[in-house]
Amino acid sequence: MKAARMGNRLKDPSPTGLRLTKRPLGRVLVEGGFISPGELEAGLAEQERTGETLGAILVRMGALNERDLKAALSAQRRLASLEDSLRAVSGQCRTLGELLVLAKRISAAQLREALEEQSRTGKMLGEVLIGRGLITAEELEAVLAFQQNLRCKATSGSGFRLGELLVATDHITSEQLKDALHRQRATRKKLGTVLVEAGYAEKRHIDYALRLQRRLLAAALASVISYAAIRDATAGTGATVDSASADVSISVTASVRPLATLKVLNQPGEVVITYADITRGYVDVAAPSRLQIRNNSPAGYLMVFEYSERAFSEVRVTGLGTDVVFRSGASWVARPYAGKGPSIVELRYRFLLSKNVEPGTYAWPVKTSVEPL
Repeated sequence: MKAARMGNRLKDPSPTGLRLTKRPLGRVLVEGGFISPGELEAGLAEQERTGETLGAILVRMGALNERDLKAALSAQRRLASLEDSLRAVSGQCRTLGELLVLAKRISAAQLREALEEQSRTGKMLGEVLIGRGLITAEELEAVLAFQQNLRCKATSGSGFRLGELLVATDHITSEQLKDALHRQRATRKKLGTVLVEAGYAEKRHIDYALRLQRRLLAAALASVISYAAIRDATAGTGATVDSASADVSISVTASVRPLATLKVLNQPGEVVITYADITRGYVDVAAPSRLQIRNNSPAGYLMVFEYSERAFSEVRVTGLGTDVVFRSGASWVARPYAGKGPSIVELRYRFLLSKNVEPGTYAWPVKTSVEPL
């Protein structure tokens, strides 16, 4: 079947598969229903005037709250390719009609009419929709492949699952999620019900996460449908979307591809912990890290911090205008566009010590990177 073949190509993780240019944050926000096109237009106009990051402007304008911004930034990072978009939503079952309404390709009324025709004629819903001129064959193939992936078993890489969204938006902790999942396996209740019964979350938190899940699903679906549009636009040009040249042919549609790079000019190679530090509970690193940042995206960039050293329970970073505090995994800070040419950033670190840590010398535990917005 043609749609099945399309689905196999869409899920091909090979390096020759199509990589989409990273979706702009504004597009993710509009496609997910976080903000309106008018609010995006106002935010972009303000950004051009002030040079702030788009997310910070929308929060200041009251068009977006900080939790939704954090979720949208996470989604943006996960929707940088077709494979990423499919992987991000695995395990969330939806019907074909529901997906098309969610993506705003058809209205609820048009779906009802198409379902009535399907009932009368016995045709497939996709055939009816194409016959009515509501979607193209390419779009149908893309959404069917998307739907097929939704029915797959969710993977650990999925970032749009209810529990993980609650953790990402600081409504529950990772430990609470782990305990709730254990309870869920024993009771077979819905995860939201388990979390509320355990006192880990309130019903309004569950409702918020479910709305957020639906918005992120819509944004991911929009990125997949955009692939269908690209594939349709390149038909007959001699270009093949599965070739290495596909990325080049798509990239030229943008005037400048967003790019951010980081160069470490100076950074300590280790952290020394003394008995005095253990008594105090933390260690301050005297020498700052000096980083050179290049970024051409007017929307700004994300500075990403990652660490996993067990000797430290928390890392505090200063030098970015706002303190960054993180305990494990990754954290990030949105930074504004600083104009052409490189900018120098100096960071200072305080490491809070874990219990039972021993004095000694530890390798530098923090990895820093940047991504354009």
